[in-house]
Amino acid sequence: MTGMSNTLHSLKPTSRRPLHGLMVLLVEDSFTAGEAVRLMCITSGARLRRADYMESARRHLRIYRPDVAIVDMGLPDGDGADLISELAQATPRTQTIIGLSADPSRATAAMKAGADSFIENPSIPLPAFKVQS
Repeated sequence: MTGMSNTLHSLKPTSRRPLHGLMVLLVEDSFTAGEAVRLMCITSGARLRRADYMESARRHLRIYRPDVAIVDMGLPDGDGADLISELAQATPRTQTIIGLSADPSRATAAMKAGADSFIENPSIPLPAFKVQS
């Protein structure tokens, strides 16, 4: 690891930035959902990598090892459950894998594929995640 990598991995969460030092990979083709997660990551201190297709997520994973992966179950180029399964079986395993869908019936597929949890993705207006200055 380089000096910068050591510095990034030594960042500790705080009460104001509970995700400080974590890298989150969001695999989501919806711009609105992606922006909501981006704002949450900025506020919480996490670094965010984004992919809107499974193939672009796989390219990210050849270079980066996220601490958290949030995977949309319905991607344009395939079923998010397949990517969740790949992440769950990888060595080293991503610490936290989350399935995401507006369809709550997809929770079972996400969990069977190896997700640690599932989030139902409602349409949340972006002002709800406004960053306070």
